Amino acid sequence: MDTIEYLLVVLISGDYRQIKIVHFSGSTEKQCIQWDSKDNPLYSSGSIKYICENRNLDICVADFDACAVVVVNAVGNLRFRYTSRPVANKDLFTNSAFDPWGLLSLPRNPSILTAFPRIVRVGS
Repeated sequence: MDTIEYLLVVLISGDYRQIKIVHFSGSTEKQCIQWDSKDNPLYSSGSIKYICENRNLDICVADFDACAVVVVNAVGNLRFRYTSRPVANKDLFTNSAFDPWGLLSLPRNPSILTAFPRIVRVGS
């Protein structure tokens, strides 16, 4: 049976205003990722977040409420934030041209994929 060495979890406060990514090893909190280098929140308030880790150990978060994908490196420093370009004809079900719903990192590729309303490749 395989054992889990660590776990990445999205923690959201009861009022949805504070969002952080916590890296656990067993039941011990090893790392908390919440702020950028200027003490601004990395993630928007709201409830819909998806998380994955790519083969480079970057932590990738699809932040639906911010219409963005936020990528930090293994130590929690912001690498980039992807928000797409505005589109004139928006889909009836979305507020923007890019509403990341779900997230996938492929094992042999450092790219990140997200979808809704279309599949988008983020990163290299």
